[in-house]
Amino acid sequence: MSEQDSPVFPPNFFESCPWSIQNDFQSLKEVGKGKDTVIYSAVCLPLGNKIVAVKIYDKSRLASTKVRAIKREVAMMLYFMRHRYPNVVELYGAFEDESRYFIVMEYCSGGDLLEKLLREKKAISERRVATMVAIPCLVTLRCLHAASIIHRDIKLENIFLDNSGRVKLGDFGLTMCTRQEAAISPVGTVEYMAPEVIALPPVDAVVSGQVRASEIPPNTEKVDIWALGVTFFELVTGRLPFEGKDKLEIKTNITEYRMSGFGPHVSAQCQDLIRSMLAYDPADRPSAEELLQHSFLALYRNKVKLSTAATQSPSFSLQAFTPGVAMSPTSNGAPADSVSEGAAPAFESSLGGSSSPGPSVRLGRLKSWSRASSTVSSKAGRWEERGA
Repeated sequence: MSEQDSPVFPPNFFESCPWSIQNDFQSLKEVGKGKDTVIYSAVCLPLGNKIVAVKIYDKSRLASTKVRAIKREVAMMLYFMRHRYPNVVELYGAFEDESRYFIVMEYCSGGDLLEKLLREKKAISERRVATMVAIPCLVTLRCLHAASIIHRDIKLENIFLDNSGRVKLGDFGLTMCTRQEAAISPVGTVEYMAPEVIALPPVDAVVSGQVRASEIPPNTEKVDIWALGVTFFELVTGRLPFEGKDKLEIKTNITEYRMSGFGPHVSAQCQDLIRSMLAYDPADRPSAEELLQHSFLALYRNKVKLSTAATQSPSFSLQAFTPGVAMSPTSNGAPADSVSEGAAPAFESSLGGSSSPGPSVRLGRLKSWSRASSTVSSKAGRWEERGA
């Protein structure tokens, strides 16, 4: 990827969109909340009454760094659309008024994977993890990492299900292009942080000059491989690989590599895949491309048809962009390297199935669960394995 082809926020992008929240959207319903944003489902009139997700930021609560992050998120989603990236939440438009920023996106009516698991109250079979989550997500990461882009906040809550039950990677607020800036901030969600992320100095230490930014070894795309490994572990076991009663204990268990066991129901091949992704040294973690060739996923590759087309840049101009018009990255053909539209398996009503079923799990009591980055649920707030 050339510097000219890097994700760039178009000047005056928010101002160019003619939409307004009062005139162009109806039936707003809150569906999620973060540290500084509220997400609504809504009917978008300019898109033919299409149901969309609207992420709303209150300007009065945003620091300048957060404003830059919002613009970076929009730039990333525009870039993914331009290059027809597979299995990512689509962007429809973005605008602002005097007090708020609005980002209009694809509405994934199936919710996120954590919500799905908590509703089903059981772990997912290995077959479904491989075909419905692992292969599509790794195909997406292969595209991102080839463009020097790292997500930095992969977790169950950021993998969504569209109305067909197919997975979509979303929430690109922490995503960055390492060709443009170095990943030297310890950001993300604690349970999914790789050891090298935890080892980074606090942002305040860099800002105050106690630590020189040039002396910090930047994180690489391997932090995404670790986080996806944590996600896979949680899907097949119903619990986190590194647990703890609070953030500090979880960080300690990660840095000292006190990893939980898989349990007898998880096959040796599946364990090998996840253990390779959770290698302590990032240099020992396979790339997304290498993981797609792993023997465990090879068992299921014939269940998911992948396009062999090279990633291309369709005729698309950020400067000529009209919000709400020609927004779909699939409008000029099938997404490059995507899971084929007619063949990608979707989540069925029963996640467990009869193939390698995981242990039964029960939903613990949620205590102030937050979807914001750098937060952690209570130990009982995610999964609790029920004894046999």
